[in-house]
Amino acid sequence: MPPTPVTPIGRDRYPRMAIIQQIANSIFSKMDEDRAPAAVDRTFKSLFGCSIFIAYQLKIFLDFYHTNIDSHNIKHMLWALCFLKLYPTEDQMAAWFDADRVTVRKHLWFMLKQIANLHDDVVSYFTILFPLF
Repeated sequence: MPPTPVTPIGRDRYPRMAIIQQIANSIFSKMDEDRAPAAVDRTFKSLFGCSIFIAYQLKIFLDFYHTNIDSHNIKHMLWALCFLKLYPTEDQMAAWFDADRVTVRKHLWFMLKQIANLHDDVVSYFTILFPLF
């Protein structure tokens, strides 16, 4: 009996994830949509430190717990993920994202605080209370 095909986690299964990829494409031109999905995911992970699916889940958590994240704020969420992955200076981020340094600082730290506020809802204390021996 042949194995059943596994549905990949990607654009076909979650069509709204394409919004995150389009905004990432507008930030970094290297992420062409014409490339294979595995290559796009690899490039996304190298720039933002997580897969497109994880960034999509983060957007869902931010929408549910804090504020409605529109496409403009998705860009700022990606700025925050890039900052957490690479720890660049504000001047570097301003040059990469074609923005003023003050604008980068304002939106970056707001989004980082929003992400940090998710810790009560996302972090599981089960492993802390019951560690594996």
